[in-house]
Amino acid sequence: METAATYWEPVIKIYGSHIKTDLVMTTLRFPLERLAFLGEQLQEIENGLGRFEMAVMQWVDDHTLQFILLYESDRDRSYRRLLSDIAENFSITLEISEPVELLYFHGPHFQDRFGVASSALTTLKKHHLKILAAGCSGTSIYLVTDEQKAQSVAEVLKKVFTVPGFS
Repeated sequence: METAATYWEPVIKIYGSHIKTDLVMTTLRFPLERLAFLGEQLQEIENGLGRFEMAVMQWVDDHTLQFILLYESDRDRSYRRLLSDIAENFSITLEISEPVELLYFHGPHFQDRFGVASSALTTLKKHHLKILAAGCSGTSIYLVTDEQKAQSVAEVLKKVFTVPGFS
């Protein structure tokens, strides 16, 4: 016998949130059959290019994926060179958005609390706030916005989440 539990709170409790500014978002769009190849090429990021803020892989359609990488602008030269070379040499679409901002928040057991990400995105849609990219993990939600928009997003989300403070 399996037991199922439902968890719901009118205002979702979180541990904290943070806004990062002066970031670059790079998006690579490519056919599904290039996934293994692209993975091999992107391993170069671990070989000396440093850290990044967010990486997300998403379906665009049945045959196309997109890989989104978010990083600090002071690392742009290295990342742009690597990603531009990959895109150019293997006919992969590259799009760069800059500057962008990142709002991320984390809380207990998001993966076990149905609808946490949906609550955030639904609220932002009602307020006509544009999100460039979103990523979720078991304990965090990442929202990429245009420059000087993350604070507005954070203010609207205070109605949905108990936010201890933004740093």
